[in-house]
Amino acid sequence: MLKEPRKLTGLALVPVLLVAACDREDAPTKAAPGDPERPTPTQSARFLSEDHGKPSIDAPHVGEEPELPTEYVEQDDRKAEATFVSIPGTDISGHAALDDTDTGVRIEISITGAPAGLKALHIHQQEDCSNIEHDSMGGHFNPTRSLHGLPASKEHHLGDLGNIRVSPDGSAKVTITVPGANLKPKDSKTFVGRSIVLHESSDNGSPGTGNSGKAIACAPILDT
Repeated sequence: MLKEPRKLTGLALVPVLLVAACDREDAPTKAAPGDPERPTPTQSARFLSEDHGKPSIDAPHVGEEPELPTEYVEQDDRKAEATFVSIPGTDISGHAALDDTDTGVRIEISITGAPAGLKALHIHQQEDCSNIEHDSMGGHFNPTRSLHGLPASKEHHLGDLGNIRVSPDGSAKVTITVPGANLKPKDSKTFVGRSIVLHESSDNGSPGTGNSGKAIACAPILDT
């Protein structure tokens, strides 16, 4: 004779319910939408934008270039200037404006009170124009140790600027660009800290100084 299955009483169900409850507590739960313990997209973005001990760079707006620290900004607009003084017994004056460009140093020179004719112009080694007649400004600026020549020559000093033509009224203007030169402080090919020198005669491009004669005016080149 078959026996009926024994029915569980209330007390017998208690352990089963306790085990099921423990299983529910151990299982990971998924945060429901709106759960305060789950970060929202706005909170996540705020966390990423906050300073957490690491350097951050502000993202530029669309169409803008990122702003670089000052020390990384390339200086490509260097300028310098020079004012002429002359030897005793003359009244030469003038000014030169120098700009650092992609093709070299552009020099705009304006002179008054000079003897008429074709006169040599050179960059000399030093900015000291205190004793022009005794070459206080040193010799021609020649960092590459090249032979003297005119600017169009295959070989010439970096400081060989050629000639400037002075009109009968003593005035002259010329614009010269010197490839390879620059206005960078302490650079071996910088014109800053040198001088522009006007000579009594023209430069014929011959070795040495081009038979340009003595210096009659000098302009120290100063960084601006």
